[in-house]
Amino acid sequence: MSAYMTGVKPNNGVIAMSSDTLAKEPGADAQGRKLVSRCANGTPVATLAELAKQRGMSAGVVTTTRVTDATPAATFAHVCARELETDIAASLVPGGAGYNAALGANGLDLVLGGGSDYFGALRSDGRDLLAELRAKGFRTPANTAELKALDEAAPQPVIGLFARHDMSFSAERDAAKQPGLTEMSSKAIGLLSKNPNGFFLVVEGGMIDIALHDTRAKRALQETVEFDNAL
Repeated sequence: MSAYMTGVKPNNGVIAMSSDTLAKEPGADAQGRKLVSRCANGTPVATLAELAKQRGMSAGVVTTTRVTDATPAATFAHVCARELETDIAASLVPGGAGYNAALGANGLDLVLGGGSDYFGALRSDGRDLLAELRAKGFRTPANTAELKALDEAAPQPVIGLFARHDMSFSAERDAAKQPGLTEMSSKAIGLLSKNPNGFFLVVEGGMIDIALHDTRAKRALQETVEFDNAL
């Protein structure tokens, strides 16, 4: 995904960084468990979302995994190791520590998916990133009804997190708590398309991949159908 977003093919595990960036800090143990915090080597490379924002366009990302997973992260974050998901989350908070300033003063206009724990419960720094985002004017819908109720004409950015980790498979989700990919994509287009300069939107049916990792063929096919519905 970093290669798609930047035109630069990075080393495995690196998110939107130059091709010479090493994912593991020198001196890491045999299992590679000692990860750098942020990037002690290499340099960030521009993403399509950043370029869109610089042109005055709106930009957003929709996923059925956590929004800090590698695919969505490659649109807005620059880190040496994809496992640094609390750092990736911090990239989204305008003006906060770890913010990706290349997204401009106001950040991404829309982020929808799972992964709320990386914005609060799993953080070691005590920050509540959702509270910080609300203080910056973001709307933070937490369920399907709140997402549907968003005024598409309102200019405030949106970050909706509908699960603590990845979202549920479409055949298993509680539709009142978690919107489907089609619903999220439709709302995203409605919100972002109000910008007369246009918009850039990444939509990932990420639970297809999760199902395939777990060799759950039926769920993978159902998620593929949901992705097709979203298209």
